[in-house]
Amino acid sequence: MFPGLMPCVGVLQLLCVAYCAWETIKWTMAAPAPLLRRAEYDAMDMDMLCEVVPALKQKLVKQARDRNYAQIEMDMLQQFEHVTKLEIDKVEMHVHKASLDLEAAQKTHRIEMEVGTVSEPTVPLMTEAAKVHL
Repeated sequence: MFPGLMPCVGVLQLLCVAYCAWETIKWTMAAPAPLLRRAEYDAMDMDMLCEVVPALKQKLVKQARDRNYAQIEMDMLQQFEHVTKLEIDKVEMHVHKASLDLEAAQKTHRIEMEVGTVSEPTVPLMTEAAKVHL
């Protein structure tokens, strides 16, 4: 129907994939880690606590790094979604403009047929905007 619409199909597929990835990240980030029981550390002596503290600090650093990676990925997906929506709006605007041009050409042609003076088309068959998306 409209050759310029073919790039939209790929964009919509990418948008669906990005949305699924975003939902996965959102659910994995929403589940908080279970809190450790306080009695577990109350029963430890000082030597044991000195061994546990560095491991807990390392675990905290790892979780912060993982959270930062997830946040960066989430930001990239949101940016991709925004850019994709802008591109879709732009393509829809071009399709609408091409549709209006086609309607105007049909109306002009119909009037010329009634009058009996058919001349060269006043509107090109394919606008420059439509040629860009081929």
